[in-house]
Amino acid sequence: MSESEADLLALLRELDDPGWLERPQHYDRGEAAMHFGVLVARLEVTSQLAARPSRTPKNPS
Repeated sequence: MSESEADLLALLRELDDPGWLERPQHYDRGEAAMHFGVLVARLEVTSQLAARPSRTPKNPS
């Protein structure tokens, strides 16, 4: 492990809240799930738009 990785791990341990190890104190699973659903829907629309065939004809040469 490099020195910078060790420093990062030390910082993360320092910032950990021992009372809330599994998730942040004000974490709302339902709200997070809703935001994740919105993200998935937007990504699906974006990927469908990117997968559409081009309307410009290809040059046969």
